[in-house]
Amino acid sequence: MENSLHNTGSRATRTLVIIPTYNEAENIRPLILAILERHPDNLAVLVIDDGSPDGTGLIAKAMAEEDSRVMYIGRRGKLGLGTAYIEGFRYALSHGYAHIMEMDADFHMIRPLSGLCLKP
Repeated sequence: MENSLHNTGSRATRTLVIIPTYNEAENIRPLILAILERHPDNLAVLVIDDGSPDGTGLIAKAMAEEDSRVMYIGRRGKLGLGTAYIEGFRYALSHGYAHIMEMDADFHMIRPLSGLCLKP
């Protein structure tokens, strides 16, 4: 397995949203922008892509290079949702995030994030 991590993010950010992806090229940019627009100061996003053939990883990697609140881990092949979450949790814990959230790249959880992400 070859992982590539782009962007270190800010350790001052208290909450990390982990988004595993596979073939979410249509959704990933609008989703990340929506998350960061609603929570510009206290959230970071980690995209873990399992080698999407539709270019999802390329989009996420480019966003990570543009914005320090976005991180990207690219994995070779479909390694599965569970292992993506575990990798994301390990990343969050090793980088000192106080809160960890997970979500799919299909926008079904974007509204409830508002109630969960309170500034300290």
